[in-house]
Amino acid sequence: MEDPQPPQPDFAVISQSLRQLSEQVILIQNMPAFSDAATVLRELRDGFREVNQRFDRMDRRLDRINNHQLAEAVNSVSRLRNGRINNPDEALAVLHSYASNTPIHNFPETPAVIAGFSRDLDINPILRGLELSVDGGLEERKQRLRLAVGLHERAV
Repeated sequence: MEDPQPPQPDFAVISQSLRQLSEQVILIQNMPAFSDAATVLRELRDGFREVNQRFDRMDRRLDRINNHQLAEAVNSVSRLRNGRINNPDEALAVLHSYASNTPIHNFPETPAVIAGFSRDLDINPILRGLELSVDGGLEERKQRLRLAVGLHERAV
């Protein structure tokens, strides 16, 4: 006697069942809990983006503060050195820009150079690098620069 053959799968039924299952799984995204979760995830992503932007702004502020402090340290030493100058042709110690903590571009080489400034283009960028006002007449701005670099009011 032959053994009866055990039941065999019906692939057409399996295929139809999987198709129906996939159609139903796709509909899960329409459930309020899932659409709310997507909204929450979007809001979290936007919130993290905003937090990252705030941290970036804070980093930039801290960099500016750090540059300012480092430039102030350099400038303090330069002012002390410049305060000892007795000759208008003696070399000035260069001051640093507070914004970048780099030597100020076209910084005057000597007190005589400051005295010889005759244009706004000569003096205003230096004053701005030291975060000083560019208001007033040329002689007033020269005196402001002389004091800022550490020169005595009348000495040189």
